[in-house]
Amino acid sequence: MREAAIDPAVTSIKITIYRLVSKNYKVIHSLINAARNGKSVTVVMELKACFDEESNMNYTDQLQDEGVKVIFGAPWLKMHTKLLVIKRKEEGKSVRYCHIGTGNFHENKARVHCDHSLLTCREDISDEVNKIFIFFKDNYKRYQFNHLIVAPFNARRRSVKFIDQEMQNAKDGKEAYVIIKVNNLHDRKMAKKIY
Repeated sequence: MREAAIDPAVTSIKITIYRLVSKNYKVIHSLINAARNGKSVTVVMELKACFDEESNMNYTDQLQDEGVKVIFGAPWLKMHTKLLVIKRKEEGKSVRYCHIGTGNFHENKARVHCDHSLLTCREDISDEVNKIFIFFKDNYKRYQFNHLIVAPFNARRRSVKFIDQEMQNAKDGKEAYVIIKVNNLHDRKMAKKIY
């Protein structure tokens, strides 16, 4: 983020933020610096973050005062995604670098949590990540995703398909396994399928 904020080839930064609890949040400083350096900066802020709504609102005011566009997502959907898109001009064309992860972009929590991240500039994936940001802006539209599993669009259907495939592999005597990382699982149908 710090590099993107000062890189003259970077034209825009988009990020989803779930919770902001630190008093001196480095990601926020990088986003403000990027806006001050003339980059288009968009933050999708979750207002239903557990126990951190007030902190998120305070940072929202600070970001907006510095010219950062803040979107509050869909009111009927809790956004728990951790996405970052950096668009950069390279050899006359725009290239998107995407980060998809399980961590909250929170530097203190990163010291103790074991999170997973994917950093890629693959066009097929970065196009779909960008679609998610478009959805947050225009949340009345429905989108197709071929590479990403995105709730509420295709998460249950694709997850059930993958589990069914592994169940069939086990029945056929092939190697089979399912690894799922979740904080909570409230979906009874999915819990039954996993069981």
